Amino acid sequence: MKGRLHARTFSFDENFKLYDHNVFIGCLLKSPGVICALKSDGLVVPEYKHLLVEAVPCGSTDMTICRKIKALTARENGMIKKCYDDVIQSVLVSDELRKFLLDEEHPYSEVTTAQRAEFLFRLFAHVCIGGEVCQNEENIDVYIEFTRKLYRDLLSVQKNPDTKELQIVSLIYKVELEDDTGVVFPSAVRHPNTFFYAIVDPFKRNVILLYHVFGCGEF
Repeated sequence: MKGRLHARTFSFDENFKLYDHNVFIGCLLKSPGVICALKSDGLVVPEYKHLLVEAVPCGSTDMTICRKIKALTARENGMIKKCYDDVIQSVLVSDELRKFLLDEEHPYSEVTTAQRAEFLFRLFAHVCIGGEVCQNEENIDVYIEFTRKLYRDLLSVQKNPDTKELQIVSLIYKVELEDDTGVVFPSAVRHPNTFFYAIVDPFKRNVILLYHVFGCGEF
């Protein structure tokens, strides 16, 4: 993912309206500053007919989901269990971790559909799957710790005045663009590790764009 995973932060000066998030994302992708920044990272915003915006659940304030995955796919010391080589969704899979993340028919039910939809699960999966050519880590704890730090850096939290517990205030949106032929952004080819997220902090009025197009990264 080196050289292909990018994060950019932008500020906005109007109140963010939750019910109008499609308009916000559309304006964002037409902003000259955003277009220029994305282009410098090799990502061009093309002409499009349809803006597809998915609101991504983001309520996890601990790493419970990742610990569940560890219990299913790794040994107690964190070493990832191996499996016979297979290609799933154009990714070479040689271990139980990536098999679990990529195989939609995987029998494990300990991680629910709702947990799989969470931004934390998606972020962890993106980190573990990596790029087209990558040296996979053998210990899952490396992925969990990196995901924890990245997750913390991307999100804004505040203390609930009633419960005194931390709650996430960032709003996460997954974005795709389509024309009459199909998807055109962030890539013309859909892939589990091609993504474009807009992470909005409505209080600080900033948005982080996190994006990656699956392929060969830098060495």
